[in-house]
Amino acid sequence: MTKEILNHRHKVNYGLIIFLIIYPILFYLYRLVPNDLKEIHFIGFTYTSQYYESIYILTWTLVGKLLPLIAFSYIFIKAKTIWSYALFSPIIMYIFQIIAVINEDIGSVDKIEFFYCLPVFIMYCFLLYRYKRFLIDLKAKQDYERELVKTGLEGLLNQELDRGDEE
Repeated sequence: MTKEILNHRHKVNYGLIIFLIIYPILFYLYRLVPNDLKEIHFIGFTYTSQYYESIYILTWTLVGKLLPLIAFSYIFIKAKTIWSYALFSPIIMYIFQIIAVINEDIGSVDKIEFFYCLPVFIMYCFLLYRYKRFLIDLKAKQDYERELVKTGLEGLLNQELDRGDEE
């Protein structure tokens, strides 16, 4: 069992290492956009930057908001302690800032934009929480099956699966 635990930890650590290596590279994605580009054509859709006057600056701003949102979401999913729920506050803040950046560029500035963002906050946090619970339940199921096989009770596992098919 110790080898299984070590192997699982190494997989998680490699994923984290890859994420940390790619993170600064992703931050410089905005440099792929030309400096003087004011409008972009994408799949029959044309977007013109008004507030920032350049797609380059808009991309720089959005990348600066999206990457911390992705990082906080990743940490929330991987953390196994109760403090991970405190990450909802910065997650909501970054979602609000992303929506504000897009609204500024479109030219739609509202004084009550927080209330327009509320359904997005609630849906994102709910989906993030459900995904985390799904991963926890999946890991618990795999641990249970592994323990049954280890103790030689895989027949019990097959009986449970057969009973689930009958219902």
